[in-house]
Amino acid sequence: MLPEYPRFMKDFDAAITRFMRARSEEHEAFLSGVQHRQVFEGSATKMIRADGTSDDTPFIDASSHLEISFDKLHNIQLSELLLLLEQTVIDLANKKAQYFFSTLETEAEKSGTAIHSQGAPFTAELYLDLLQRMWIDFNEDGSPRFPTSILAPAVMEKARSELRRLAEEPALRQRMSQLLSQKREQWRAREALRELA
Repeated sequence: MLPEYPRFMKDFDAAITRFMRARSEEHEAFLSGVQHRQVFEGSATKMIRADGTSDDTPFIDASSHLEISFDKLHNIQLSELLLLLEQTVIDLANKKAQYFFSTLETEAEKSGTAIHSQGAPFTAELYLDLLQRMWIDFNEDGSPRFPTSILAPAVMEKARSELRRLAEEPALRQRMSQLLSQKREQWRAREALRELA
């Protein structure tokens, strides 16, 4: 009979779990700004929008498979194991991202906030059109809390350049100022109607 090392196995399992959570946080960094809530039972969550409409959002099975043969397990190096675990984390992160963006696209279409650029590049004007369709909240000092933007790495520099135009070009600066004034008034009206608990 082979010896058992329950304390070692418990510690090893905890270390592997910590490693995978840390790697998940890195690969899913774009999700860090999304509210997380633990759900203990049920088969769906209810999403209630600012306009009062709601939808049930079913849970999905986000899983990944890792199989190591007994022969390989007998001779595997820690670095090889960590690489296999990393690939598992990446696979899981990709599945979560696909579901997240698919749901986001569906909800944007339902709410009328989707803008289709028909293949046109990202521009400051397109960004302003997008902001026009969205709720924007404000801090107590009146500064806007802009929504988080997630862009593909390939368009990031172009997007930065276009967003700089909002501060540099007078016509765009004026349009942004007017848009923020309008959004600030909408926000104030929403806050005035809000019921305090």
